Amino acid sequence: MTKELAYLLGYFYADGCLSSKTIEKKYDKGFSTYYKLTLEMVSTDCEYIKYCLSKLNINFSIRTRMRKNSIHEQTCFTISTKNKLFEIFKNVLSDKTDMSKAFDCIQLDSYPYFLKGFFDGDGCIFNNSTRASLYMYGSYEQIWTPVTNILNILDIKYTYQQISRKNGNHKSSHIVISNKEGINKFFEFIYPDRIFDFGLYRKFEKLNKVNQMIKNIHTKHTSIQIAPSVKIYT
Repeated sequence: MTKELAYLLGYFYADGCLSSKTIEKKYDKGFSTYYKLTLEMVSTDCEYIKYCLSKLNINFSIRTRMRKNSIHEQTCFTISTKNKLFEIFKNVLSDKTDMSKAFDCIQLDSYPYFLKGFFDGDGCIFNNSTRASLYMYGSYEQIWTPVTNILNILDIKYTYQQISRKNGNHKSSHIVISNKEGINKFFEFIYPDRIFDFGLYRKFEKLNKVNQMIKNIHTKHTSIQIAPSVKIYT
């Protein structure tokens, strides 16, 4: 699996939508199910998605719109079942609560790029001159075990939280890393040698600033040392 494909799978898992429509066949008794994969984002962030899709020769369509109550133009990517890689996307997005099913579809050496895509899609980082916090968001019922196992292997301290607003209309969960050393280890995992190759550059810059906040740091890129046949979420 290429790093571009693993990245796209992570990003679509975070922010993409797999929809289906069942249509009755006209000339025989039966039904056909058609699937469609969509991903919408702020237009200023879409160039790296175009880059990865084009590099993988995945055909896609684009439409733009202005979302209500937003000043930013949105770009929506649509991938149809005609693409040879569609089944991989379909399998990864088949269950957006249990992330272990997504990890079943990717190889061990692709984990960093899947997490990079997931972080670009549903992650954020806040920092000032003294403190920094990194968040990864998911559904309220999200099973985070594959991610937390990676963080444990990398010796990164984190906190897991479920959030339910008082009106009950919005529920979510998130993983937060609130120590600079841990954020830096995560940075080195998804960006080996702290070198930007592709992705959302503004998030790379924020991660790199956290690294620069740590004095006299001499850590190196950390990879997961585990047999490929062993699942990290077992």
